[in-house]
Amino acid sequence: MYMQPHTIGEKLVKPAALDISGDIKEQAVAAIKENGKFSLQLGESTDISDNAQLLVYVRYQGKSDIEEDFMFCKRMETTTTGEDLFKLVDSCTKEEGLRWDQCVSVCSDGAPAMLGAPQGFTARVKQVNPTMIVTHCLFHRENLASRKISIELNTVMEDVIQIVNSIKS
Repeated sequence: MYMQPHTIGEKLVKPAALDISGDIKEQAVAAIKENGKFSLQLGESTDISDNAQLLVYVRYQGKSDIEEDFMFCKRMETTTTGEDLFKLVDSCTKEEGLRWDQCVSVCSDGAPAMLGAPQGFTARVKQVNPTMIVTHCLFHRENLASRKISIELNTVMEDVIQIVNSIKS
């Protein structure tokens, strides 16, 4: 009897959430195909089971404004090298019928697997689309900058980091 809430979640809530998520993704991909251009934001995280996860968000021109949607979250099956990240994102974008020449920019953290030359993720993406713009994530830049800020501002930044980490987990 005590397992019922978990069972209800697995049988009712999870399938409904997956249906909604799939519908949102289909709408986003359709809008990207209609507009022809998109940007990606990537973040790597480790879940509570100590498995590496790659989260990818997509930005594109919607009907009236720039839209941003969650594209996918995939478990990294082996290592998290730039090559592994590229292969995963490449297969997922191709699966949706998207091409790298449609991607105008990529935003990521400053990890060597993302930015390392010549085998980092962004270096690999630049090989298939040399015109792509690569940017460093605003939150990661703020984290780097916070190392040399006043104690008062650093306290605020630590609170923000704790909130973001709490939401992520």
